[in-house]
Amino acid sequence: MKKNDEEIKHRIITLGDINEENSNDIIHFIHEINYIDSNKNINKREPISLIINSYGGDTYRGLGIIDTIMNSITPVHTICYGAAMSMGFIIMAVGHYRTASINSTFMYHEGSLDLGTIKLTNHKYELHELERIENICDSLLFKHTSLTKKYLKSIKSKNKDWYMNAEEALEYGIIDKIILK
Repeated sequence: MKKNDEEIKHRIITLGDINEENSNDIIHFIHEINYIDSNKNINKREPISLIINSYGGDTYRGLGIIDTIMNSITPVHTICYGAAMSMGFIIMAVGHYRTASINSTFMYHEGSLDLGTIKLTNHKYELHELERIENICDSLLFKHTSLTKKYLKSIKSKNKDWYMNAEEALEYGIIDKIILK
């Protein structure tokens, strides 16, 4: 995706399902806006709008987007229109200011492995890596929302995806405001 002058001018970029191309575009876009703003007072910077409508995707690439948002001096506002699920849910939660349309849906789930036909030793290694990544994602949620370890553990014990609407996302501190229009 090539950014055009209007996207830069309005500081808006969208995130669908997370893959190599769009994650690199978003990371580059946020860095480019920070470069443009480098001579501006931090309090005078106009925020970047990251519009999210995502079922999730590549976890590692999502963590790259998250690190970029968290390290951005120019505020990054995450805005959900539609869905913020899986890794899209974690990205949504780390925005400097987070809003969602009234009909948005959010979803959290535990990580999963594709066991395939690899050897047991490789499965053990993959499980260790999955636990490491899940701990990172959960820690981000504890830091940026009102979710607690105890509550998230109870959700995980149900062994199913956890869906919520915008009102519930607001209640759990995943978003700051619901867009009613």
